[in-house]
Amino acid sequence: MLWTGFELVNICWPRTILAPAGAPWCQIWAAPLGVGTVTLAGLAYLLTRRPDRRMPDAHQDRSLTDELAPAVL
Repeated sequence: MLWTGFELVNICWPRTILAPAGAPWCQIWAAPLGVGTVTLAGLAYLLTRRPDRRMPDAHQDRSLTDELAPAVL
């Protein structure tokens, strides 16, 4: 999780090589705006649709003693 956070900051950090001096603000802040938009959309979905409450008994479909089938037979 820490590495993902580091990479997120690394990708979103504005750099002069990607957005030279005098570039429009949208070019400079494109990555943070995109990441922020996707994050806010995901949070809005989770808070409004509440997928965790739609399947409250999903974990009870299978007993805990059942073994999982192998992926390759």
